[in-house]
Amino acid sequence: MAAHADVKLAAAAFCADLKQECDALTQTLGQPNADRTAVLTRLSIALKSLTEATVFLPAYDQRACAAMLKTISDQLTTAAPARAKFTFASRKAKSSTPAAGPPESAQPLAEQRLPPPQALPPAALAPRPTARQICSNRNCYIAPPPVPISSAESSTSSDVEVADLTRCVVSLLDLHVGALHLKNLDRCVLVVGPIAGSVLVESCRNCVFVICCRQLRIHNSVGLAIPLHIASHPIIEDCSALRFGLYPRAALADFASVERFEAARIDPNPGASAHKTVEDFCWLKRGQSPNWVLMSSDDEHACGTEAMALATSSVVDEQALMDSLDALVARFSVA
Repeated sequence: MAAHADVKLAAAAFCADLKQECDALTQTLGQPNADRTAVLTRLSIALKSLTEATVFLPAYDQRACAAMLKTISDQLTTAAPARAKFTFASRKAKSSTPAAGPPESAQPLAEQRLPPPQALPPAALAPRPTARQICSNRNCYIAPPPVPISSAESSTSSDVEVADLTRCVVSLLDLHVGALHLKNLDRCVLVVGPIAGSVLVESCRNCVFVICCRQLRIHNSVGLAIPLHIASHPIIEDCSALRFGLYPRAALADFASVERFEAARIDPNPGASAHKTVEDFCWLKRGQSPNWVLMSSDDEHACGTEAMALATSSVVDEQALMDSLDALVARFSVA
């Protein structure tokens, strides 16, 4: 159990910070001139941070944090403004006919200026829809086009979902990825640059993933080879035959030169990577988990550089590309 001390500390710190934010939002909503639009914005940010934190938060803490945010959402939806009696009806005091009640147009000043609070459905507590989806393909090379420098999206990141692919090469090097979700991939090679948020891998088999991120969690996967640069301990659960190595050094230097690491808040120094300290939530005994190993220095170099070369390949012959994919997967990731 002591092996998970860092993860437990991170979870405790996140829960404490979220509770502090929720207490502040509750206090704000209790003020007579509460800016509910600003509260809604802060609530949305908190929901996003909770989604990203699920890579290391235990299920109990996830439910507790979601409940705190749901309480704030309910307060936004049901709370009436404390100054509801203040209207401009006094301007009609000269009228000889007593008014039975305030006219419909005589709303509190704040309600005239602010839109009504938007009710957050239960689905708001689930991960938000991804901005980009790459799904349901096989036997192909996939590289989303880069965002033009003049585009408003060029300085922002997108959440990306890659799902249900078989025998594909996926290059995300030209995208600014905020969070990445990989699901149901079989015999695939995927390469991505620095990611500002988290990576979640689910139900993947016999793949090579070249990843640079702040957080990584892998569920129910087998036979993965992962050259990795990461700011926190990788977490695996219900996995076997996983191999971890260092992200290609040439790519570290290249991305650092264009300040991609700075944008993602990741130290590009190879010594700063925590890829060697994997936490296996299904192995609570003392000693090394049998579900993952570290690659040799030769293997991690070959795996990372060959995957990077495959993802940036200009080979027109699709069959030759697929043959190279098969050889790479067979060499490094078959369980």
